[in-house]
Amino acid sequence: MRTAIAAAEDAAQERDIAALRAWIAEPYRDERGRTKRDIEDFLRFWLLRSQKLYVLTRVTEVGIDPETMRARASVFTALASQPIESTGALRDIRADLYWIDLELEPIDGAWRVVAADWRLATLGDLSSDLL
Repeated sequence: MRTAIAAAEDAAQERDIAALRAWIAEPYRDERGRTKRDIEDFLRFWLLRSQKLYVLTRVTEVGIDPETMRARASVFTALASQPIESTGALRDIRADLYWIDLELEPIDGAWRVVAADWRLATLGDLSSDLL
């Protein structure tokens, strides 16, 4: 699953909307009622907003329910228009920071996002092990 998250990070930096769309399951729905189409629109907005997009992710929690095979991951995410060398560099650059809680299921042999919740993060949210 960490590999799937890293691949999504790479796809975002490469502005590969097709790869990002494929990562979202067709039955996607979150607690705010957003669908796969809503998330695709959000991703397009981010890709169009900046000529260059740099993404840094840190997976902080991962778990799999053995009965449902549904996975959960909590991911700290930074989005910026300049390279992000490390979480420590976030103190010196302007970036949008989010906590993203993902729910994933294995579909057609790959992890696909079936639900997500994200909220704004701050540098104060970073624990010392993420820096």
